[in-house]
Amino acid sequence: MKKTREEIAYMKIKSKIIEGKYEEGLRLTESRLEKELNMSRTPIRNALSRLTSEGFLKHQSHCGITVAKTKSSFEDIVEFLEIRLLFFKLSVEKVVVNQKGFDVVSLRKCLKELPTALEKGDVEKFHNTLWRIHELLLSPAENKTIMQVIQEIQKKKLLDTVEVRYMRRKPYEKELLGLMKEFVMHLEEKEYEKAIQTFEQINKEVILGLL
Repeated sequence: MKKTREEIAYMKIKSKIIEGKYEEGLRLTESRLEKELNMSRTPIRNALSRLTSEGFLKHQSHCGITVAKTKSSFEDIVEFLEIRLLFFKLSVEKVVVNQKGFDVVSLRKCLKELPTALEKGDVEKFHNTLWRIHELLLSPAENKTIMQVIQEIQKKKLLDTVEVRYMRRKPYEKELLGLMKEFVMHLEEKEYEKAIQTFEQINKEVILGLL
């Protein structure tokens, strides 16, 4: 399906914010974006409105539209990782009780897409795939509150710029991706204690990459 000019403008502006090319506090005007994106003002205006509603931009009466805070502190990241681990453990408990399993096929598909997105510099794809993994891991918990919390964190873009920088700096294939493959293998074999231990190691690797 062909993307509209508004969607293209939205994705381009959003990617520049996530990558840090549009830094916090930067004033974005329609005339500037019209030149940079080589588009008319209508799709740009609609894209700016959407990004404002999602929290990427904010409107201030004295200076117009500016880039909102999207980067997170080290403490924010650690807190999120702790919440994610707790929610995953609850998801495992639910799977065991219901005698079900995780969607290993979809998880493996995501693991193939992550390094490809990084190699191509496709931040949007990387972000969407990362959050798809979160959904696949937490949805078995069948807990609406958990999913709402994760969705709220997603809206705030807690891990975006930090994780993208980490992946580019570290030998992604050998370290984190290797652990993630091992993690999915444990899920497939229903070795949940080993899966939790590997998940904890993944969290440690992300934290070490931020130091």
